[in-house]
Amino acid sequence: MPDLTALNYLDEKKARGIFNINNDRLYYVYLSRGSWIYRLATWRYAPEERLRLSEDFFNKALAIDPGRYEAYFKLSLVNFLRKNIHEGERLLKKAESIDKDAVENNLNEPWVQSVIGRAYKSLTTPVARGKPRSAL
Repeated sequence: MPDLTALNYLDEKKARGIFNINNDRLYYVYLSRGSWIYRLATWRYAPEERLRLSEDFFNKALAIDPGRYEAYFKLSLVNFLRKNIHEGERLLKKAESIDKDAVENNLNEPWVQSVIGRAYKSLTTPVARGKPRSAL
């Protein structure tokens, strides 16, 4: 009988067989994990590691199916959270080129509006213009 008190590693191939995980399901697993992690990044200090992890999950989803808008949209939010507005806009346009209606619907979510709004607001703060924090 296996030890039920220890965690056992299950490789991806074996997990796919046991749980009937196809690429479509895996795509949504990666989106879900990445979304959870980037939202957590906004609640805690030093978010860069969590943003990198979420970006990795979204890139894995893109590797499975680059023809869906969701991963591009979520990667754009990661970039807006990093205040990388140019890359965020580029990815948002890519997502819109795939499914404009769905992207516009997602843009109406209050959290998404807050993330994008804060990124643009950072352009107008003295810190964003290169002044030291002590000058604020």
